Amino acid sequence: MEEDRLAKLTEWLNRHGCINRSDDIPDYEYTTDENGGIILTKYIGDEKKVVIPDSGGGHPVVKLDGTFRDCKKVKAVTIPDSVTDVDDDTFKGCEKLTELTLSKNLKSFFNPSRCYKLRKIIVRGSRTMIRIYGKKVTIYCPVDSEAWKYCEREKIKHKPLETDSTE
Repeated sequence: MEEDRLAKLTEWLNRHGCINRSDDIPDYEYTTDENGGIILTKYIGDEKKVVIPDSGGGHPVVKLDGTFRDCKKVKAVTIPDSVTDVDDDTFKGCEKLTELTLSKNLKSFFNPSRCYKLRKIIVRGSRTMIRIYGKKVTIYCPVDSEAWKYCEREKIKHKPLETDSTE
């Protein structure tokens, strides 16, 4: 039922020019925010290891909104530093996803549901708030970062990530 509603909404948005496709960002459907920032709404590429572009057509990619929902082939995703927001459903149902590298400017990241093979999350930002549930994933993050403190408190497996001095 929910998928039917989403399909109808996407079709309506496409007809009315609200969702775009472009040679600047060929593997994605997207929309823009009020400042011209790009919001990636759907991954339509074929790569198993995806490095999201930081911009397209001179505009920054600022948000992921359901982008990889139910992608059955994607195994690894790297999110660029231009992204500050990731919707909770962005990785829902990515059954083959094993590794995520988060933007160091990401404000928060919550546990992706139905990502049964996810084993490694790299949290590059020292202020990124995370909420992760599960015993099989290892969090790589800066020592004394918000993510580190969360992992310590919640007894989640974590390892130190080297950071540069420019952060």
